[in-house]
Amino acid sequence: MAVFLVLGEAGAGKSTFINYATGATPAAVGHNLESCTKSVESFTAQHPTDPNRRVTLIDTPGFNDTWLEDGVTLKTIVDWLSCHKEGTELTGIIYLHDIKQPRAENPENPTDLMTPNKLCYPGLVQYIVLTTTKWVEDSKGVGPKNEAELTNVHWKTMLRKGSHMARFTNTHESAWDVLSVLLQKDPVDGSLIQRELTRVLEHLPKKPAKGGIRGFFSRLFGG
Repeated sequence: MAVFLVLGEAGAGKSTFINYATGATPAAVGHNLESCTKSVESFTAQHPTDPNRRVTLIDTPGFNDTWLEDGVTLKTIVDWLSCHKEGTELTGIIYLHDIKQPRAENPENPTDLMTPNKLCYPGLVQYIVLTTTKWVEDSKGVGPKNEAELTNVHWKTMLRKGSHMARFTNTHESAWDVLSVLLQKDPVDGSLIQRELTRVLEHLPKKPAKGGIRGFFSRLFGG
C-alpha cells in the first residue's frame, strides 16, 4: 500500500486535502487562528479508478503552530513514524503551502521555521510534491504571481534536484492528481524519511514558540 506523509504549515489545508482525497470527512478541519490537528493520524483512501488499490495518508500537526515550536511538532512526527509500520514503506511527502502566502519561509529569519527546503537531501528530495493550496480562496488573484515566485526563487533548488510541484484546488480529482505524481515511483525506505526528519530536527532552533496569549494577539493583529 502506498503511504504518504502530509506536511505543511498550520492552516495550509492538510486535513482538507485528506478529506477530498478520501471522498469523505474523516479529518477535522480548522477554521480559526488555532491549529486544529494536534496529533498524527492515518487515513485510508480508495484509488478513484482502481478498486483494488488503496493509499494511506498520514495527517500531521502543522508547522508554525499557534502554540508549539516547530521542533516539538517535528519530534511528534518522527516519534510516530518510529512506532508505526507505515513508516517503513513511505511513498513520499506531500508538502502543502497556502498559495496566498508569497513566501515559503520566515523572511526575517529563514532558520526559525520548518520549511520544505530543509528536506532537500539526496535520496529524499525527489519523493516530495510541493503542493499549493487555497486557490479557491484567492480572492485577490495573487496565486499565479506567488506560484511563479515559489517556482523561480524559493523552491527553485528543490525542483532542480527532483522535487515535483502541483496544485490542489479542493476537488477529489486534483487531490489524486497530486498523489499520482508519486504513485509511479517505487516506495522510498521509510527509515530514510525518518532519518532525514531527525536530521532537520537537530538543526531547528531550540527556543520557545511564538505562543501563549502574547503570540495569540501578535497573530491576531499581524505583529
